[in-house]
Amino acid sequence: MGKDKSNNQGKITSSALKGNCFEIWDLEYSYRSQIILVEFLIKRILYGRIFIIALNPYFYIWLKTYFKSLRLIVNQFMMRRITLISTFFLLFSATFSFGQREDAGNYEYDREVLFGINKNTNGGLIGGFVLKMGYRIDETNFQFFGLDLVNVKNPKEVRYNTVLGNSYIFGKSNYLYSIRPYYGREVIVFKKAPQQGVQVSLLGAIGPTIGIIAPYYIEYAVNRLETVREQYDPEVHQSRFNILGPGRLFEGIGQSQVAFGGNAKAAVLFEFGVFKSNVTGLELGYQLEGFTKEIPLMPTVENRQVFQSVYFTFFYGFRK
Repeated sequence: MGKDKSNNQGKITSSALKGNCFEIWDLEYSYRSQIILVEFLIKRILYGRIFIIALNPYFYIWLKTYFKSLRLIVNQFMMRRITLISTFFLLFSATFSFGQREDAGNYEYDREVLFGINKNTNGGLIGGFVLKMGYRIDETNFQFFGLDLVNVKNPKEVRYNTVLGNSYIFGKSNYLYSIRPYYGREVIVFKKAPQQGVQVSLLGAIGPTIGIIAPYYIEYAVNRLETVREQYDPEVHQSRFNILGPGRLFEGIGQSQVAFGGNAKAAVLFEFGVFKSNVTGLELGYQLEGFTKEIPLMPTVENRQVFQSVYFTFFYGFRK
């Protein structure tokens, strides 16, 4: 009876020990990838003393549990610091923003002045610059006056590089700088919700156009020793390999001609921001422009009297 009781107690103790081992192993399984380096070092250090672990099977489990506890303490400490710093930063930002800007969420305004950069299908990387001033008529209707300064190009213009590393447009003889004053109306379709959203407006404008036709100068090698800078002429400058580059900035502007015409556009305006005193917006639209005569941008190709383009303008400005 004594032996059976002793054997049963041994079995119970062994089963409990196995259960505890499996339990600890399950807890540690999720951390195994993170402490695999520690395990590797421990095994290498104790390689010659493996009998110690065999004599004391709890040593390995105790060591892993120790590292787990240490890691949890460090993680909790770092998380508390991060939470405290984040909370302080958010409270400071909110207090500063709404304490300094009492106009947050208030979108009622009577006047606005906007500045913009234009990109269009008839221009280069930057098509031109825009100034716009608007005034309230009623709750959803505004009127505005604007001025566009843009560089209009022929769609067939192609840039080439010279042996000197300069780039020029072969076949181009004139620039066209378009000055467009206009008057328009804007209708608000969707208003912004407080502290969020986008205001959507429809607008249309019409006005006169003043076109400045300025000569396009190139530097041309007459021979190996002589070069000249003059307006491109397809009858004289027949070899593009003799062109060394464009002329100087605004060279020949005094020889410009003037062409008169008109312009019209229709667009959709998206406005962002949470403050009444400033505004950021994006205008997407269609532009139509015509002149009283044909504009000779490139003598060797078909030139136009009417120009049409799709454009977008990025605005930033102020309101009162």
